[in-house]
Amino acid sequence: MAEKLEEFPPAASRVSDEEIINPHSEGAEDYRFRAPYAQALFKRLAENLPLSSDMRLLDLCCGSGQLATGIADRVATVVAVDGAQGMIAAAPSHPKVRYFCHDINQLPLPTGIANTSYHHLLLGRAIPYVSARTLGFIIEHCLDSSSAIVVCGAGFNPQVPWVAAFNRLRGSYARVRGDFLGHAKLARLGFFETDRVLVKQPAICDPKFLIAYALSYSLTRQRIAGDMPRFRAMLRQAVAPHIRDSQLHAEVVSWALIYRREPDADLLDAKRRALPRLIPLPL
Repeated sequence: MAEKLEEFPPAASRVSDEEIINPHSEGAEDYRFRAPYAQALFKRLAENLPLSSDMRLLDLCCGSGQLATGIADRVATVVAVDGAQGMIAAAPSHPKVRYFCHDINQLPLPTGIANTSYHHLLLGRAIPYVSARTLGFIIEHCLDSSSAIVVCGAGFNPQVPWVAAFNRLRGSYARVRGDFLGHAKLARLGFFETDRVLVKQPAICDPKFLIAYALSYSLTRQRIAGDMPRFRAMLRQAVAPHIRDSQLHAEVVSWALIYRREPDADLLDAKRRALPRLIPLPL
């Protein structure tokens, strides 16, 4: 019988160090194997929001700084926060990025984070880990009425057949799943998706790369590492029919969902129907 997957995080508790923060920190070295954000995504976000050189952004659960450093040249400052010391240590320095190591679900927030107003809030594949209480605090104290919340990610196009098989294999090692899009959580806080940006790029990878890619996700990393011989065998079986000249061909999709305070429900429904639905999720 299939193992029942729990929603993540549990409604009544914050994310514990043992559940996420410690494995996230220990996996910092593997983060370099994540699919990178396309530079075109930052350009289109800058046009859509829009961004300007006097703006301040807050990047929650910033990981190794891919999102913060990718967008920093288009604004004045990005304050980037992550609870995993290993991630902060691995993040590249940038003159416009200020890093903080802090568990974002521990309130009050440090002075360097909380005593600042931000034009927009960024979350890269991390919204399941941020409590509604923390998001509510930031919305009330750090954002203004015109601020957007941007949920971002990048990954292999899930409509490619070998990617779908690979994702099913990775998903079989998961004990929890989260809402990596954030629609329900943000709707409860008065924010609704009004725009979506997708950038697709062709990609070719060695099948062996997929092992490192799978290990870069903390929700499945420990289980896969502890079952590596079986995982390797099942991975070969899953992707073998799709290998051409020792390589796998796919697309990398960089995506961003833009949430705003939008009171017009009819307009929201019309926009959602017009938006493409091609988003690769961590699980």
